[in-house]
Amino acid sequence: MYYPYLRGRQYELIGLRESCEKGLLENIIPVIEPVKASSTLLSTINAFSKNNKQLILIKNPAVGSFLKELEYDVEYKAKYLEELKKCGNSITYGYILNSAIKTQMQTLDSSAAAFCFSMDNVHIYDELKMHFSKVFVPDSSSIKRRVKDSKVLFEDRFISKNRNADYADEPDMFFSNDLFYYKGENFVGFSDFSVVGNEFAESGFAPFAVAIHLVYMGESEDELRIHHFVSKSNEDTNNPQRKFYEALSELINFQYFQNEINKTFALEQFKKLYDNGIYPGLGTVKKLSIMHHLELISKCLSKYKEQR
Repeated sequence: MYYPYLRGRQYELIGLRESCEKGLLENIIPVIEPVKASSTLLSTINAFSKNNKQLILIKNPAVGSFLKELEYDVEYKAKYLEELKKCGNSITYGYILNSAIKTQMQTLDSSAAAFCFSMDNVHIYDELKMHFSKVFVPDSSSIKRRVKDSKVLFEDRFISKNRNADYADEPDMFFSNDLFYYKGENFVGFSDFSVVGNEFAESGFAPFAVAIHLVYMGESEDELRIHHFVSKSNEDTNNPQRKFYEALSELINFQYFQNEINKTFALEQFKKLYDNGIYPGLGTVKKLSIMHHLELISKCLSKYKEQR
């Protein structure tokens, strides 16, 4: 099982919601860390509930303004709690293990998931003396020895660069082979930050370069690679449409996207944008990149789960 961990930013949520509505999330249970009290978060939760799809929702987010907004916006809080009530068994609550978690012990139950991001927080797991349905842990033997509950391998596989233009220095690289080996290493699933990465910023800025990050399966059948399709005219922030089409033209001609395993709904949408000369904005580019990633992982798990 794959547990993609996504912050609740608008286009990440839209990507999850549309993937759910289109039935593209077989073998996938997303994790949402809400960072903003938005209507998109409500509609995403609602979509998973209506489609009887599983979702893990972080109750104590470590970044963003969600908890403060929830405290002061009484009307939104009521809508949020109502959506959660409708979910029933479709939703599992997740808790980041930190120094404040002990004050929330009364709200925890055995169906909850725990997120232990570092060795420094293993002692909190020990002190809680609770059983969790699963514990997300990094690939560390020191942590795995201490955690007795079912474990999910959790690593950030996306290598972030300071600038989009920097991805052109190494446009093609190894991404992950977790999906092929997690079972053999006694994990019940694997998790990462998709093609977004762990870095979190409240607001964006106009980039000098446009980069489209897409994961694919190449020649090897036990690894996934990632290709960064980067624009060429990166001297200033002018004309993002031109930059997008420079990156998109490379994507369209990428040889491995002709392979059946790599073909996805999102990839078809990229092709339609190219054929019709449409610039959808960078938010939609991010959404489609995430949707491609989720569907590809889903297809790979369906294809290879009987072989590993």
